[in-house]
Amino acid sequence: MILTSDETSADDRAVVRAAFGAPVLNEYGSREMGIIAHECPHGALHVLTPLVHVEILRDGHPVPPGQPGRIVCTNLAGRAQPLIRYAQGDFGRLLPEPCACGSPLPVLRLEHARTSGFLVLPDGRVFADHVVSWRTPVDPSIVEYRVYQRALDRLEVFLVVDEHFTAAVSERLRARYREYFGPDIHVSIRVVDRIPPDPSGKRRFLVSDLCPADLDPLTRTLLTPGPLHVPVSPAEERR
Repeated sequence: MILTSDETSADDRAVVRAAFGAPVLNEYGSREMGIIAHECPHGALHVLTPLVHVEILRDGHPVPPGQPGRIVCTNLAGRAQPLIRYAQGDFGRLLPEPCACGSPLPVLRLEHARTSGFLVLPDGRVFADHVVSWRTPVDPSIVEYRVYQRALDRLEVFLVVDEHFTAAVSERLRARYREYFGPDIHVSIRVVDRIPPDPSGKRRFLVSDLCPADLDPLTRTLLTPGPLHVPVSPAEERR
């Protein structure tokens, strides 16, 4: 099974693997570039260098292998219109070491967040957007969700639920958010009939209302090794 378009967590992949009884591999790409990287059996995303040239930039300049930055791509196969250093809107890094699978193709590691998808907290911590996908499903009655960051200390959670949803589930969700993000975070929950997808058809876990002009310095800062907190799924925490 090959998964593409949206990112998937370890829990998502486990569900697909169990349902179809087949190995699950990820594919990374875009409409403009096509397939950029494909996952090998060892779990690494290999860049398809005959088709695309991938660079990692910080403040417009390439960074050394292993350092995180913005992913930009140059299409080597498209003849109708060249796309040079096209910004994918994602963060990642090219690893310096070869993959254990033996492939000579470079390994791309995604940082589990788009440049527009960060949760920024008052204490200065910055979380990749997938942290909400691993903190929100506290009960099977939650069918769909999206978190809106209205301010540094205020989150609004939209939920689509089934008939088994109760007020107790809301309280469990608030408690989990406060435990992970801090007691000063104000969490409001709204039950809605539908959460519309983006115009592209994708469904984002996190939408931030923070001013882009304020976020730009933060995103530059979080590209240093310290501030970016890559979320760990509950399944990984239990190991």
